[in-house]
Amino acid sequence: MQLDFSGVESYFPGVWEDFPRFLKLPESFWKRPESFWKVPEGLWNLPERFWKQPEDLWKLPETVRHLPERLQATFHGCRKTFQGLRKLPERFRKLPEASRTTFRGFRTSPEAFRQLPQARIAPLNLAFLMPGVGILNRGAEAFVVELAAALAREHGFAVTLYCRGNATVPGVRVERIGALPRDQRLVNALYSATRLGRKALDTLFLDPLNLEWDTAAFAAFPRLWDGGYDAVVMEGGLVGAWLCRLLRRLQGVPFVDIAHGNSPKWEGAFARQRPDRVVAFTETAARMIRARAPRARIAVIPHGVDLDLFRPDVAPVSLDLPRPVVLAAGAIDDHKRMHLAVEAVAAMGRGSLVLLGEGPEAAAVDRLGARLLPGRYLRSAVPRSAMPSWYTAADCFTLPSLTESFGLTYLEAMACGLPSVAPDEAVRREVVGEAGIFCDVTDPTAYAAAIEAALGRDWGEGPRRRAKRFPVAATVQAYAELLRSLAHHR
Repeated sequence: MQLDFSGVESYFPGVWEDFPRFLKLPESFWKRPESFWKVPEGLWNLPERFWKQPEDLWKLPETVRHLPERLQATFHGCRKTFQGLRKLPERFRKLPEASRTTFRGFRTSPEAFRQLPQARIAPLNLAFLMPGVGILNRGAEAFVVELAAALAREHGFAVTLYCRGNATVPGVRVERIGALPRDQRLVNALYSATRLGRKALDTLFLDPLNLEWDTAAFAAFPRLWDGGYDAVVMEGGLVGAWLCRLLRRLQGVPFVDIAHGNSPKWEGAFARQRPDRVVAFTETAARMIRARAPRARIAVIPHGVDLDLFRPDVAPVSLDLPRPVVLAAGAIDDHKRMHLAVEAVAAMGRGSLVLLGEGPEAAAVDRLGARLLPGRYLRSAVPRSAMPSWYTAADCFTLPSLTESFGLTYLEAMACGLPSVAPDEAVRREVVGEAGIFCDVTDPTAYAAAIEAALGRDWGEGPRRRAKRFPVAATVQAYAELLRSLAHHR
């Protein structure tokens, strides 16, 4: 469509007859930017009220007043545009010759920008702090590793991961840091000495886990300071949040808190440190955090599952156990309460239980399994890449943990076609939905009945269909967009 700008020319005499002609300015214009300023004096002698009151711009000839509304909006920006152009010559002359040549090329086609070499655009520089990586094989650590690798692989981010252990993450620079281990004997002995002392340390966020996070944050801070990062994803407790606030104040670096836990006390305290964004995995978790930290800026990004890795047609491992097989996966600790799964399968009177995981309660759970499920109990620790074969070897999945911020293992099991039996609470219902059964897992009889009901039902494609609502690609894309947004608004 050819527009008539004759009215505009009468108001700005001699500037342009039309916009296409601007695109064909002679080469001398680009070689000698000062020629641009040979604009009629009338333009610069406009009354001061014109610049202070853009609405006066509408005192233009009839042709301009009748322009489509979307073009009128463009003229509102003329004042700011011309003020910016006044500063162009000095900045332009300081650009390297190669850059000036590139800018000259833009007049021929905007496609020139899209064809610039990717190397000219610096990648987003991110830092993750997750102390347990390389030491613990748990859901939170596995999630951070996979997210960091995906951001580097699929979005070209430059990612550095700070952790305690030796870890190899494709495309990610891994740097080891020192920290006080959460399983350090002396620390745990002092923490567990008395109930009153334990409660006091919990109140002050000085339990072994928080001490590991705090000391890791101190160890990583000098590198975060010198790293030139565009954003930091911090799993360093309250101390980590305080140090990130200092980094943001002095260097303008935004930081993100991923709410891996589901404790209102912990997650509320972290959210009150005002990270640039708190990421919750479910709407239930977001409401919980918002109740404790009303001013927190929260983004809900659910976990995602790799539907190509976790599939029902993966060849199962061979299990020499009586059927049906109930599978549970996770850390063997007080929080996951794996002993409840042992008691439930024992109450069934048939079938077997397979536990995948390690932790401080592993020996106690093994003794319970040997006593209640002789010949029907197996515990193993397997790499994450081998998990699909164990899921497909089972008939049902369960995880009786006290709380979960999401429960990624439910999603993995469902992607492999397994139904789930879970505690009856809001987060589990939001994740598992119609692909499982909910019960009071503290009641062995009720728990056993729920497992039997899950085993006796034909679930068809239901579990897999539910898992397809949470593709990992959507999760990675959401994090990439969030981190880009925070970095670009520094």
